[in-house]
Amino acid sequence: MEWDFDGTGTYPTARATKNPMVKNLKATHTFTESGTWFAVVRVTVQRE
Repeated sequence: MEWDFDGTGTYPTARATKNPMVKNLKATHTFTESGTWFAVVRVTVQRE
């Protein structure tokens, strides 16, 4: 999972797991300015 919190499309925050039983990962982020923000997550799946 890759997270883009600032809308630049660069996805600097990534989380990965080697455990196939893990179904959720958690990311936290604090915005420094008030407003409406749209966080984007990109998920890549590799089937064997």
